[in-house]
Amino acid sequence: MCYLKYKKYSDVKLSDNYKLGKIYVSHIKDMTLEEFVEARQIHCGLQRHSSDCYCNSLIEAAKEIISGGICPLALLYKTRFNQQYKTDKAVQQLMQLPVVIFPIKTKLYVTRYSSGTNYDKFIELLENLVPDSKCESINKEELKLLCSLATNEKDKKLIRVAASSHLSATQSKAKLGIDDINSEREAVYAA
Repeated sequence: MCYLKYKKYSDVKLSDNYKLGKIYVSHIKDMTLEEFVEARQIHCGLQRHSSDCYCNSLIEAAKEIISGGICPLALLYKTRFNQQYKTDKAVQQLMQLPVVIFPIKTKLYVTRYSSGTNYDKFIELLENLVPDSKCESINKEELKLLCSLATNEKDKKLIRVAASSHLSATQSKAKLGIDDINSEREAVYAA
């Protein structure tokens, strides 16, 4: 049944006309993410796609949204599609899922589509929960000291990822001396 729902979208360009104000809304509004996963697995099987194909990336992204609820778009895209993050490409790819992408402060987040949700109010509520002021971050020397207290490399990575959670990769390198924070983040989130 869910495959029949999905089939009607297989020839439609889902990445067109999906922005409503500052919110991106998928054209797929009559399927849940769980139904999408089931239908996409059937579709990939019928198309005889290999396990490392694009199908698998979409399925894994959907599963992560199912388990995580609200996910940061950049992290989801980098880990599931194994590509460098570009907002337009990430939005375009994820609009093939029954999802909504929305901004909170300066970052985009993705969650499952729900027909009864007022997303403007939802965003307003979430923005009120996120503090405006940035907390003082630690400096390079303090980070080294904290890492020296860790008992193993896994703990050191966890400390570095936590300390740089509010920074981009470039900022992490400049302010904290962390060369490749993206791979460390992926390793920590995958664990």
